[in-house]
Amino acid sequence: MSFRVRLTLLCVLAVAVTVVLAAVVSYFAVSNRLHDQIDDSVRADATRLAKLRSPEIALPYFDLPTPNARDYLRVTFADGRSQIPQNQPTAIPASRDDIAIARGDRRFELRDATVNGRHLRIASAAGRDGRSVQFAQDVDDVDDTIADLRTTLLVVGGLSIGLAALLALFVARASLRPVARLTRAAERVATTQDLAASIDVRRRDELGRLASSLNAMLAALDMSREQQRELIRDASHELQTPLTSLRTNVEVLAGRPSMPEEERRRLLADVSQQVAELTALMDNLVELARDTDTPTEETTELDLDRVVTAAVDRARLRAPDVTIELELEPARMVGRRQQLERAIVNVLDNACKWSPPGERVEVGLHDGTISVRDHGPGIDTADLPRVFDRFYRAPAARAMPGSGLGLAIVRRVVDGHGGSIVVESAPGGGTIARIHLPTAGVDYGTFDQAGGQVIGSGAGPRS
Repeated sequence: MSFRVRLTLLCVLAVAVTVVLAAVVSYFAVSNRLHDQIDDSVRADATRLAKLRSPEIALPYFDLPTPNARDYLRVTFADGRSQIPQNQPTAIPASRDDIAIARGDRRFELRDATVNGRHLRIASAAGRDGRSVQFAQDVDDVDDTIADLRTTLLVVGGLSIGLAALLALFVARASLRPVARLTRAAERVATTQDLAASIDVRRRDELGRLASSLNAMLAALDMSREQQRELIRDASHELQTPLTSLRTNVEVLAGRPSMPEEERRRLLADVSQQVAELTALMDNLVELARDTDTPTEETTELDLDRVVTAAVDRARLRAPDVTIELELEPARMVGRRQQLERAIVNVLDNACKWSPPGERVEVGLHDGTISVRDHGPGIDTADLPRVFDRFYRAPAARAMPGSGLGLAIVRRVVDGHGGSIVVESAPGGGTIARIHLPTAGVDYGTFDQAGGQVIGSGAGPRS
């Protein structure tokens, strides 16, 4: 069953319930009103006649003509006798209650009776001198009115439900037309794989918001796919040179078995270095391509100053000819220790790589901001806007080892922790990188520095 049919049936059901309830309430309200009017009428007439004295009417009760052909009269005595007016063709059926009322045991009674196919409404009231008076009224016309009302309500209710079904079908079709358009657009995207296609937003209601959300989703998917393609292109380009060099060296080693030992050792050293660079490049690619929405490491509460200290210890082992000075303040935050440590190590490796031997790298942690400064040649102003691009390497860095992914990984980790990073030229020469992370109980706001590049979500490295 389609959604349109279900929506139509729900609308028809709602209208049907409303119509039935309205019809039932109307029917019983009118019916009770008419019956109450009849009861009031026969009660008043029976009470009035019961109060009359015999001398006032000149003749006994049975000599009284009834008011009209629809009214009937009867007088019942305490001993069980009864009389009816002259020329009254129909007698009101006797009842033991009438005798009880004549004896004074009861004062009043209302009842129904059918006589000669006529429906009578009877009121019995206590009279004078041991009598009770029964007054009846033919209510067939009232019954006919109520029957006509019942028929009318059934017909009108049925026609209303049928009309509601037609209107519900029309409304459902008109309401779901934008949904059908969105469905066709989604199917077209699924068929053509054209994520750049957008859905025309013509409304400002919930369906318009849905169309806008689909457009945003398609744009995000298109951007993600384009980033994947760019990553593949960049990775293939970066892998081409070391793979070609590695293959050449291996072919030389295999093709010259009588190569001098010194030359063989040099080629093997080159091969070993190229394999290490390829391994590091692959590790960086895997780290960069990993889905940040499903991290493999759980978040914990940690001491940021200890994470920085551990990263500095690792960097000192990697660059023993560079002095790393450390100045820390205690800070706590919620994050992923291994990711943060690796990001800080990447920044430190970058600083050590650009520091001349014997120079120092200054590391500090103050107010939730990690600063790393080197005293190398600094960053050219033209390269500043691209220091966080994947695989970007400044002309001066192309002769140095590195994959161009280190700062991209740093950026991704910092973004994943709700922080920001800026890299700029330091006063007096060198480079300074500042990583702001949200530490517990402190709100440092958005980090900005004149002349630097602030990254809160997006960009890549200067390795």
